[in-house]
Amino acid sequence: MTSIGNLFEHFMNLVNLKFFTKAECDERYIKKEGINVVLSEDGLLHFIFGDVEFVLTVGRTVYKIGEAVLFSVIFYDDEDEPLKNVNLIFRDVDNDEVIGSGVTNGSGIAIFEYQVNESGSLKVRCENGSLVSNTVSLTFEE
Repeated sequence: MTSIGNLFEHFMNLVNLKFFTKAECDERYIKKEGINVVLSEDGLLHFIFGDVEFVLTVGRTVYKIGEAVLFSVIFYDDEDEPLKNVNLIFRDVDNDEVIGSGVTNGSGIAIFEYQVNESGSLKVRCENGSLVSNTVSLTFEE
């Protein structure tokens, strides 16, 4: 008789996934043959069979220096179910620098507020490991 453990191990080998410790999973996203695995804030791995919707939005693209920018991210699985308690980081794309972080709520939404104190441009994207949202380009003027 085959045990549940043996069946699970066979499944993991079949899809070529392996277990990671919590430390190894931090900032890690795994994708293999249409199976997406996302690490949530509670340390659980969520298996998603299919695509995810990961979209970063902002109210407008031009802001005054010192004005707060409110970023919003939606994170859903392929059945339009929200992915909650997922750790996200917000990255300045041009400088490859993390400018903030957030966690999705029960509706799969994370909000991040950011303020720039000098004129110029900023490109921001949101990430969960190697899963990356669209990039939003902003301009800051006097």
